[in-house]
Amino acid sequence: MSSSSFYSSNALLNILSIGLDSSPDETFIRFLDNDTQITRKAFFSRCECFCAFFLEIGIKPGDRIVVQSPKTTDSLCLYISAIMAGGIYIPLNPDFTDAEVSYYLNDSKPTIFICMPERAKSLMKIASESDVPFTYTIGTKDIGTFYEEVYLRDAKFTEAVPRDEEDIAAILYTSGTTGKPKGAMISHRALSSNALILRKEWRFTSQDVLIHALPVFHTHGLFVATNVALVSGAKLLFLDKFDSDKIIKAMPFATSLMGVPTFYTRLLQHADLSIAAKHMRLFISGSAPLLAQTHEEWKEKTGHAILERYGFDEANMVLQILIRVSERQELSAYH
Repeated sequence: MSSSSFYSSNALLNILSIGLDSSPDETFIRFLDNDTQITRKAFFSRCECFCAFFLEIGIKPGDRIVVQSPKTTDSLCLYISAIMAGGIYIPLNPDFTDAEVSYYLNDSKPTIFICMPERAKSLMKIASESDVPFTYTIGTKDIGTFYEEVYLRDAKFTEAVPRDEEDIAAILYTSGTTGKPKGAMISHRALSSNALILRKEWRFTSQDVLIHALPVFHTHGLFVATNVALVSGAKLLFLDKFDSDKIIKAMPFATSLMGVPTFYTRLLQHADLSIAAKHMRLFISGSAPLLAQTHEEWKEKTGHAILERYGFDEANMVLQILIRVSERQELSAYH
């Protein structure tokens, strides 16, 4: 189906599907390792498949869907399909311990919990003790009970569940620096407006190719990088994790990189950085402050300044900083 007209009643999906009708066959995700590609139409079709399954088993508007999975393109599909089904998406760090997962399940009270196959025994027990109605596993390469159930039921998608701008789209848990982690509720409008503003401020267009090496359980990799690419028509060069050699290899095919300070300090050690970065136009860093020394070395080696952005779970991105290195002051409070 994969037409934006079927998403128009869902506030966030109505924005994220911009460009789907005009360029459905354009690449959305590319894997540099094997040069396989996923078009926008194929991506949204897979999201529709997952959404139809959610609705088939009885997901209602406002139901919570907790996902603790490895980083794959289906991690992004689960996010979009949860929104499409009218649910509230809650991503968890794959490295969270059983005790931490137990806390999040008891606090969020989800209808669905999707976890990794290798931890299924302990996590399914925890989900049962937390009275989660549905628990599935999802791994890499279509491995897991979630895929089995989706293919077995073969539910048909009709249209996205209507949701208003002020309805909750996702919950991100804070780091718990002032006590136990708290769930920050993020509305459809918060995510859509943030994506549209960043598209304008960062000048993202359909000509951009973003290297995506960030995790997808956090606002930077899940909401900022993914949503900006969706609303701008940009492509993602998808890496399952940070790898300096792979990022250097990807740069000649890309225009932008979103990362954290350790990305940049490690890339500075790579002998091929100066040559590889010539094709790039934008480098963004967040989650922690960059040292003035890192700014200076990056500018010297690549000719580019790094744009720093500040945000927090409750509001995504709220501030960006791009100033001359000579005026750079050390900052201490980033997220």
